[in-house]
Amino acid sequence: MPNHHILYAGIYIIMMTLHLGTKKKSKKTSQNISREQRIILTYGTHTVESLGYHDTGNLLRDPYNHNPVVILDSEILKNWMTQDAYHIFETYRKTGEFNYLAFAHVSSIKMYPIPYQTIGSDALLMPAFCLSSLQYADTGTIYHHVTAGISRYSFIHGANHHILLHESLKPIREENSND
Repeated sequence: MPNHHILYAGIYIIMMTLHLGTKKKSKKTSQNISREQRIILTYGTHTVESLGYHDTGNLLRDPYNHNPVVILDSEILKNWMTQDAYHIFETYRKTGEFNYLAFAHVSSIKMYPIPYQTIGSDALLMPAFCLSSLQYADTGTIYHHVTAGISRYSFIHGANHHILLHESLKPIREENSND
């Protein structure tokens, strides 16, 4: 066997040992979760509930704090904003440009740009803010300080969800002790 094959095999064994060694046994599980979940978002005193879609392809992380990023349809924030603030989102949807300075003058939500890229597109910037919490309504699982990016586009037409959940943000359910 050539030396590089032995090296690769050794690296693979070490990586698998490290991976298996870091798994924790717990009475909680996130297996067999539904892709659609009822989600409660909180920012300061504002709360909204909507359906979220668990997107295993969403691996986006906030480059400033490394938090996972959930993607929101701006419609979900309509009740959190003044009409002037929401108008800035409508302009963003039409042009792709978000006026952070103007938004800061008409809203208490502190927006900042995060870079992202989708398949077949150039790198872009998305307005984002840090949620106080994201909670799975059915299990009570809560994640704090999750970054919420605002999509320029509406989500799938006819879909009821307004949140694309990050791959790592899964509900945790208590296992049945009879298992």
